[in-house]
Amino acid sequence: MHEPQQQAASLGQEEVSNWVGLSRFMEQHLHGTDDMARLTLYGCISAGLKMKLQLGSHAAIGRDGKGYAIAVDPGTTIQLNYVLTRLCAHPDALAKFRSKPGSLARFRGKLGPRLTGSLSLPRLMNGRVELLFGGSPEAPSLPPDPKLRHHLGGIVLFTLQFMFLHELAHVTSGHVERSAQLRRESHALPRAQREVFLREHLEPLEHLADSISMLHLGALINVYAAGARRQPDPTIRGDVLDWLRLAGFGLGALFLLLETFDGEGGYHPTADTRAIFLRAYATTPKTMPPGFEHVSFDEGTDALELGYRDAIAAWDALGWQRNKATWSTMLGEQLLAKVERAQAQVTPPPCAVFPSPPLTRARP
Repeated sequence: MHEPQQQAASLGQEEVSNWVGLSRFMEQHLHGTDDMARLTLYGCISAGLKMKLQLGSHAAIGRDGKGYAIAVDPGTTIQLNYVLTRLCAHPDALAKFRSKPGSLARFRGKLGPRLTGSLSLPRLMNGRVELLFGGSPEAPSLPPDPKLRHHLGGIVLFTLQFMFLHELAHVTSGHVERSAQLRRESHALPRAQREVFLREHLEPLEHLADSISMLHLGALINVYAAGARRQPDPTIRGDVLDWLRLAGFGLGALFLLLETFDGEGGYHPTADTRAIFLRAYATTPKTMPPGFEHVSFDEGTDALELGYRDAIAAWDALGWQRNKATWSTMLGEQLLAKVERAQAQVTPPPCAVFPSPPLTRARP
């Protein structure tokens, strides 16, 4: 690993724009708009930012012991741009969403340089940057492809929205209280057992939050693509599936970053494990949120998974390390059973009862 670079990172115009978009989304989602009434169950939740300038989001009980607060660090936008720029430096990444060579004369047939060596992954920590995985510290240039750049902007925004929805799911599902309870219980254990205990019990809460936030992000993407349409419209099916796949690429990149950066106290599942669980969860009966009118949930899940696999393939193509697991139905069933047991241990707070179905599978 290289020594941390001396210069501090700062929010550029693109990162500020992404953050403003997320702030508006959080405000509207929690407090409503002129066209959408505020939901009572969100009345006890506020959202804002935490300025560590690094990848991260957090949900906690409010300072006065009342209500809840959700925070997303603006540094997340910088970190996402770091990783997406490097993943897309590989010519095979998001190939479907690039302009064809020669399709625009001003490209002069050039869609960016081929990789001539390995790339490092910058990690943003408290505004400082350290480099992981060796390789060149130079940032690759994105090809001058407006189609790809447009899609990358959407990927960042949807990934930020997922992070907020993930923290919101922690609050509305009672995970904040459960996490605090588990940490108190862990103090009675020897240090060697404490980490094992916490990871065993906290990782399933991450899977639960993933399942809820995935549903609602998928519904939002359906709504965004539909625009003013209110009835199912088969003509936009391709657009919805494309954006779901792009969102899946962002989620894959995010989960790979969380896995890579996960230190003591993080307790995030690996990227492969999260994907295996979400595939198993997709087979369970559930109440769908409004929005899946234009693309079925099964189609949407397949598109998200394609994007997720695209991100993992690009990560592997760059030679970056990760924890690999075999994607199997048996492992998915085991994870689902573990998460079901964890769900039975949580109680939604009275002020934020969220209408999410239990994770019970169909029985013969």
